[in-house]
Amino acid sequence: MPPPFDMISKMHPSREAWRLKVRVLRLWVVPSFGNHDVPNSMEMILLDEHCGKIQATVKKPLLNKLGII
Repeated sequence: MPPPFDMISKMHPSREAWRLKVRVLRLWVVPSFGNHDVPNSMEMILLDEHCGKIQATVKKPLLNKLGII
């Protein structure tokens, strides 16, 4: 059986990997400074089952790698 999910409120910077179960509340793309047609990053507000919220950023290299843009 997999370990339980971590809560957003219990996250801390000394650990790099977290197991989260979240819902995306808001999602938006931040355009590049010089070319507004090219995305620079994707920003999200995430919500867990205990109503903990956190902002997450997916930067351009990972967007390209995942084929999102």
